[in-house]
Amino acid sequence: MKKILIVAGAVLLCFGPLACNHPYTLPASPNLLITPTAVAQPPTATPGTCGASNVTPAQADNLLAGNLYGWYRTQSGNVFYSPFSILTAMSMAQEGANGSTACQMQTALNLSSDAPGRQAAFQQFIAGINNPNKSYTLETADDLWVQQGFGVLPSYVNVLATDYAAGVTNVDFVSNPGGALDT
Repeated sequence: MKKILIVAGAVLLCFGPLACNHPYTLPASPNLLITPTAVAQPPTATPGTCGASNVTPAQADNLLAGNLYGWYRTQSGNVFYSPFSILTAMSMAQEGANGSTACQMQTALNLSSDAPGRQAAFQQFIAGINNPNKSYTLETADDLWVQQGFGVLPSYVNVLATDYAAGVTNVDFVSNPGGALDT
């Protein structure tokens, strides 16, 4: 049995009051399949809304993978990247955003603007990937590292823990960057 560990992390950026109180599977639709010669085209959003409608996290991951590959294939040399890790980390950050920033992130990542539906879908997506009943063991580890003293709203911490299986760790980036790096 193969065992793989994917670690994705996100450093908290205070996008709005939803995140902090600091002052300052495979695609279900054949048209979302990625080929080496084509860059994925996201579904169109309804005018006046943000995000993609009816796109699962697995489909958003597939779109991101294809679009990144479309860019990376023009570069020289070998490239390794994890669209899942990128999508998860950026989705965790967008959960703390609001207003136009949240809308822009949801649109760029092809995520639904329906928070409860999006969060439940991520919870199922991550649980499916880390499913202990598979013929392999894959463990993803997501965490958020926050500057000590930087207030994070409990509701945001709850979304990360419940829907992204992510923890929140306080570190001292300012006075002890080496210790923060070791953490």
